[in-house]
Amino acid sequence: MPLYPSLDEYLMLSNTSSRPLKQTIKMNINAKAPSTSTSSLRLSKLKSFDVHNIDGLDTHTLDECLQHLTSLERLTIRDWKEVDLEGMQWEPLKNLSRLEIVSIPKLVSLPIGLQHLTNLQGLYLCHLPNLTSLPDEMRCLTNLQILGIEGLPQLEERCRKDIGTDWQKIAHIPNIRLCQ
Repeated sequence: MPLYPSLDEYLMLSNTSSRPLKQTIKMNINAKAPSTSTSSLRLSKLKSFDVHNIDGLDTHTLDECLQHLTSLERLTIRDWKEVDLEGMQWEPLKNLSRLEIVSIPKLVSLPIGLQHLTNLQGLYLCHLPNLTSLPDEMRCLTNLQILGIEGLPQLEERCRKDIGTDWQKIAHIPNIRLCQ
């Protein structure tokens, strides 16, 4: 039996094993029949998910998990050495309005799939040592109201108003916070 049989609001996993989460995902996959409504699956009503340094959870498994979180509005991915977010499918997260990506050393570029997060209003990027530029697809995030960048000196320089190399990609965002 999974530890997360039915949660509607908030789940935070921090410094723990991925086993219970993987069991819940497996149950979702097994239960998903053509007649099964997505909203009846475990965790499908979850609104906020914070995942921090989960042992044994790689990018592929995280992606598989997120495919079932169709009601998710807020996602925080923090402190992971195994995750790079490469190749993740973001399309099912149509309700996501806030995304925080913090301390992911393997992240070298933002996933192109983020362009599908059309309801995204807040994007926070913190302490990502290998992230040095933003993708052109940032222009697709037309509902983005806040972009926070902290602890990324090279990226902060590229995002300086009117003079930064990446400024044109984010000029449409009304509130840009650059913090060192």
